[in-house]
Amino acid sequence: AFPSWARTVPGLEAFATGALELRDAGNGFGLGVFATKLVEPGQTLLSVPFSLCVTADSVDSDPAFRERLQAGMLACGSQVPLPPRLRLWLYLVHAHLDPRAPQHGFLQLCPQQFEDPAWWSEDELSELQGTNLLATVRREQRVLAKQFARHVQPLTEACPEHFPPSVFSLRRLTWARSLWTSRAFPRFLAGPSASSKAPCSAGGRLAMALGGALLPVLDFCNHRRGINTEYVVGPSAAGLQLVLP
Repeated sequence: AFPSWARTVPGLEAFATGALELRDAGNGFGLGVFATKLVEPGQTLLSVPFSLCVTADSVDSDPAFRERLQAGMLACGSQVPLPPRLRLWLYLVHAHLDPRAPQHGFLQLCPQQFEDPAWWSEDELSELQGTNLLATVRREQRVLAKQFARHVQPLTEACPEHFPPSVFSLRRLTWARSLWTSRAFPRFLAGPSASSKAPCSAGGRLAMALGGALLPVLDFCNHRRGINTEYVVGPSAAGLQLVLP
C-alpha cells in the first residue's frame, strides 16, 4: 500500500502521520494528494528526494536494472546501444515489475492504461482520417514497433529469464511511453546544477525541450486553475519541496 511505501522515503513522512492522504479526486481525475489538517502558509508539505526522480540519465543508478540489461545484452550478443528514450521506458517497465526499485510503489499506483491515441482501436483511429494527428499517431506507432523489434524482442528471445516476453512486450512499452509523455515535468526539477525557476504553465514545453523527469508523488498534487504556481529549485537542495504559498 502507498502509505507503507511512503514511510520508507525521507520527505514523505506526512503520509505516515496522516497529515496527507492519497485518494480518488473524483470526477474522473484519478488519485490526488489531500491535506487532512490545516496547512500554514510557508509550510513544507512534502519533499521528494532527487534520488526518487526518474530521468533518462538516472536509470542506470538502479543496480538491478543494470544487471538485467547487461545480462540481456550479453545473451543476445548485441553491441548496439539502446536509444536513451527506449532505455528509459524499459526502466519504467522494470521498476513496475521489481519491488526493489525505488519507484515501484509509485508506479503501482499510476494508471495501467491511458486514453491517448496510442491506445485507440482502429475504429476509433478511423475518426481521425484527414487530420495531421492520424499521421503523427501512425508515425509514433511505427517508431515504437521498430524499436521493439530491433532492440527489445531480441532480449526477450535470448534472455527470457531477465526479459520475460509477457512483461517486456510492445504493449508495456506503449504503457511506459504514455506514462512518460503524460506525467513528465521539466528536467531541471530532478536535480539542478544551478538555481532554476520557471512558471508552472511552461511545464509541458520544457519537459520535452529539457528531456523531462518523472517526479513521483508530486505528480499527484493538483491545484485550482489559475493559481500562480512556480517551479523553484535551489542549487543545494537535496529534493524537490512542495510548499504552501
